[in-house]
Amino acid sequence: MTATVKDSLGATVATVALDPDAQGTFEWDGTKSDGSKAEPGAYTLSISTVNASGSSLTATINSVGRVDDVVTDGSSIMLGVNGIRFSATGLVALTAGSED
Repeated sequence: MTATVKDSLGATVATVALDPDAQGTFEWDGTKSDGSKAEPGAYTLSISTVNASGSSLTATINSVGRVDDVVTDGSSIMLGVNGIRFSATGLVALTAGSED
């Protein structure tokens, strides 16, 4: 499996071969492929994977984050996570965390 991180312009800033024993966990510390630190901003993650025959497989990405706020416009619910608004339609699970 390979994780690819792209900036808001679609340029690849990091490509990481994932450890098959990591059980699907990936954390990016902001280090670009050239070793420098990425600037603050929005980045996208994609995962590519192949089976033993070399055929591409579909990978699903779920993320974990702290919900800062919940807002609605009367017809949809949006979650504020790390300063970014996400639709709650893709929400898989919500658990109570410890207070910091």
